[in-house]
Amino acid sequence: MTIKVAGFYLLGRKAYQSLVKFITEFGSECISYVVIGKDIGVDNDYSLELMDICSKNNIKAYLRGEKVALEASIKFSIGWRWMLEKEKLIVFHDSLLPKYRGFSPLVNMLIEGEPKIGVTALIASSKYDEGDILNQLSEDITYPIKIDAAIELVSGLYAELLCGTYRDYVGASNIKGIPQEHNEATYSLWRGKEDYYIDWTESSSRIERTVNALGSPYEGARTLANNDEVIILDAESVNDVFVENRSFNVGKIIFMDDNIPIVICGQGLIKLNKVVFINDNKIKSIGFRTKFGTRQNENSKS
Repeated sequence: MTIKVAGFYLLGRKAYQSLVKFITEFGSECISYVVIGKDIGVDNDYSLELMDICSKNNIKAYLRGEKVALEASIKFSIGWRWMLEKEKLIVFHDSLLPKYRGFSPLVNMLIEGEPKIGVTALIASSKYDEGDILNQLSEDITYPIKIDAAIELVSGLYAELLCGTYRDYVGASNIKGIPQEHNEATYSLWRGKEDYYIDWTESSSRIERTVNALGSPYEGARTLANNDEVIILDAESVNDVFVENRSFNVGKIIFMDDNIPIVICGQGLIKLNKVVFINDNKIKSIGFRTKFGTRQNENSKS
């Protein structure tokens, strides 16, 4: 009889796809328990899907905060945001450490235009994301790419890395990895509500990447259109023109293309293909004499 050795702490789509692949490859009898987290900040946190697959496979499942009555000789944390006991704990982080330690690494990598995305399996440490590295997987990407597609790619990497790590370290008396180059570390910070607002002084290419990185399952890149709060669902950089006194005019509509606004950025122009007004959740026409701004800027005027 196979010993139930693995405990899981899971949150989100990446965790769900990883658990599905793990069950397919090793069977549910290798799982001691699953603890499931919730995230109200996304369209779907996959908590119901995780609970459902555990139920169908007769796996003991708990919601975060419930007391776990079982033990595991090896533990995996995927998408998890909360403190855990470090013993025999392997953490999965969606960046190629030591780059992008911290929060929202995938979103921030896409905004920065990184040429590849990846996942790291590391030993849990007292300081976040500083543990020794067990393995990494990555995949090259091209832009534009929307966050949903990037999550799909990285979810496959998570699932593959989880199964490989389990094979390598299950039953091991000592889990040992390679120390990180701490002097090469960079840090990725969490994003609050105010961080979803477009900064029109940035380049059109960066703004396009920001729109794509903050889309579903996240809340969407935001701006103000004549005091109405809107979400930009789709945008693309277009050919630039010379704009007199550009710094004074960033955020203004310069052209309308079949009623679709083209906006001046710090560098370049951007076409806002799909904009939704938050108050009534409808797509409405935007007047030509519109200057887009941030909530902070509007508040400073009042």
